[in-house]
Formats: sequence, structure tokens, C-alpha cells
Amino acid sequence: EVIGKFLKYRQSTDPAQLVAKLEEADTRAYPYPHPGYPSNLRQIYDAPAVLYVRGKLDLSVLVHSVGIVGTRNPTSYGQTQAKKFSKELAARNVPVVSGMAFGVDSFSHWGAIEAGGMTVAVLGGGPDHCYPSSNKPLYNKMVELPTCAVVSEYFPGTSVQKWMFPARNRIISGITEGLLVIEAGRDSGSLITARQAFDQSRLVFALPGRIDSPMSVGTNELISANTAKLVSSVDQILAEFSWVVGKAESKPKIVELFGREKE
Repeated sequence: EVIGKFLKYRQSTDPAQLVAKLEEADTRAYPYPHPGYPSNLRQIYDAPAVLYVRGKLDLSVLVHSVGIVGTRNPTSYGQTQAKKFSKELAARNVPVVSGMAFGVDSFSHWGAIEAGGMTVAVLGGGPDHCYPSSNKPLYNKMVELPTCAVVSEYFPGTSVQKWMFPARNRIISGITEGLLVIEAGRDSGSLITARQAFDQSRLVFALPGRIDSPMSVGTNELISANTAKLVSSVDQILAEFSWVVGKAESKPKIVELFGREKE
């Protein structure tokens, strides 16, 4: 029955019209086998069949990336730490992946942008649909900058539905090699992302918080259940990975040689 519906849909669909719609929305489409499709995402069992991308960043850089998620209602502590960790990761040339939701997600994207680093937003709706609308300045910035991109598994024009966000979360964790949870209440959607990351064999990190803060209940429980590793610095995150990332200013200068000097 499913195959029959698919064949019927394919016969009634004009690929040229779909391509024209993509061009109109300034969106690139990367099917699962495409070289531009993030390699980490191919490893998860329910990877999107197609990834739609707006922005100029080459998604191949996401081989070594870290996701940051958290509550939509962070405390001042959560806001500060989201920016701090994203800035320091960006300064180490590590792309920051998040969901452009209000709260920790937004602070994480802005932190990476302010540090001049790379950041990618995984959206709940189509790649041309900014949600929430209050994040329009952030969305526009990420579409314009060469170090940013927004991605979605939905075709341009797809409006946001509530059920799309839990589905979106598996992409945030699937694209990355590690996931950091900044602040999360007991019922936070960030805990769904953390469980998905754990199921996908990704490293999960959590920032400890005050025991009397509702926004730290989820992160503290992740740590106590050994689902996440307690971290207090970016160095603790990067120490878990085999790839070496250094600050730009620590790179040795390359001296250009000529003639006998080169010999």
C-alpha cells in the first residue's frame, strides 16, 4: 500500500517544478547518498531521506561538531554559560549545532557568531520558515554569513507543527559527535535530545546546576544517571575526542622559502 502511494505520487509530481521551488527559496537539497549530506547523520537509523539547506557553510565541516541544547527559559546562569561554551568552541574551530529555539539555543548560536565561528541551526519546519518569529534577526544572519547554515528535513514552505520538534532533535544529535545540555527542567525537550544522542552512541555532556533551581533538575539527573558526563569547561569536552583542535593564534607561522633555502 505504501509503495503504491509512493508510485502514484511520483507519477503526479514534476521534479522540474520541485527544483524550481528550491531555487526560488534559495535552498539546496542533499539526498542521503549526496556527498554534501553530513556523514555523521548517515550513521543514525532514522536519518532523513533528504536534507534541505539554506546558507553558505559547507556541511562537511560538521564531521567534528558539538551540539548545544537547553531550556527555552534559561536563568541568567544558563544564558551566560550557553554563550561562553559556544564562543569557546567556535574559537577552537568547532562548529556549534543547535535548534534556533528561544532560550539556550539562541544564545548558543549568537555566541558562535560573535566569536566569528561556525554554527548550524536545525529547524522544526521548512528551511525557509523562521520559528519563533522573534528569532528573525538571528535567522537572517545565519543565512547570510559564510560560517553559518540552517537545515531541515522538510521541503521549503512546510509550516511548523509541534510533533516536528522531537523529530528535529534526533538530527541535532545525529549531526554532531557530542551534545552539551546547558539547563533543562524535568520535562524539557532537551532531555529528549540527550536520550537520542545517548541512543545514537554520541557523547553527552551536562552542566551541573543548583539543586534548588527547577532549570537544573534535568541536567543534574542526567549526570546522576551516568547518561551525561559532568563538565565545567570546553577543555573537558574536547579531551573526549581523538581529533585535535587548537586556537588559531597558536598555529605556527609558515615561512615561505625560495631557491637554495627551499632545498
